[in-house]
Order: sequence, then C-alpha cells, then structure tokens
Amino acid sequence: MTPSTWPPATYSIHGDFFNAWDDTALGQRVKDCVASMEKAGSEQLALLDATHAG
Repeated sequence: MTPSTWPPATYSIHGDFFNAWDDTALGQRVKDCVASMEKAGSEQLALLDATHAG
C-alpha cells in the first residue's frame, strides 16, 4: 500500500444546527413550558417516573 491509499477513507454522519430562533420568542416558549410543567405538578412527574422506571 502506498501512503496515498492507506488508511482507507473514513466517513462519518453528522448534523448541523443553525439557531435561527429570535431570543425573545425562544425565551417566552421556554418560560411557557416550565410554567406548564409547574402547573402539572407532582402528578405528572410521578407518571413520568413510573413510565421510565422500566
């Protein structure tokens, strides 16, 4: 083998992320999501725990 053919070419899979969210809009959505989780309370968290307990 010559250096030009060794090691063989390697390939990888990857994804690119472009953050195009407006900071204010994204912040509001995060706040809404957190408020929704707080409103759901411990019943929803208990359900999630039971679902993921295996």
